Amino acid sequence: MTVDGTFELFSGESTMQEDSIVSLAGQVSVSSIQTGDKSRDGSLKSDAYLDLANYPYITFFSTEIQYSNNTAIVVGKLKIKDQERVIQLPLEFSISEDKQRCSINTSTTIRRSDFLLDFGAMDALVGDEIQVKMEIALALKL
Repeated sequence: MTVDGTFELFSGESTMQEDSIVSLAGQVSVSSIQTGDKSRDGSLKSDAYLDLANYPYITFFSTEIQYSNNTAIVVGKLKIKDQERVIQLPLEFSISEDKQRCSINTSTTIRRSDFLLDFGAMDALVGDEIQVKMEIALALKL
């Protein structure tokens, strides 16, 4: 069974040089997870899983960005609870003609076991791979 979810509260920052992104950072609030099932959402926020009380945010910051045409690979550190792992995000981006807006799209898969997210007795019923998708629109400060 696939369960879709979103984080409703998040923030981020990017640094641009000319028409290139040179750094990305962001965080999502664990309190804002929404899967369409309040009981499941509560369980995910509990100390048994994402542990909202001790780890209110999931964070990411880039360490390197490699470019090829309008695609970039962002290498960075994703931190969930007290586990930090290097991940790669393939980005597709575009900048508006007036250079006032930028859109960024990415999709990648992470393994929950890499972040020691264990579901106890239910672990065998929960897949290890989590697909992460982001669609970001930025207003550029010139």
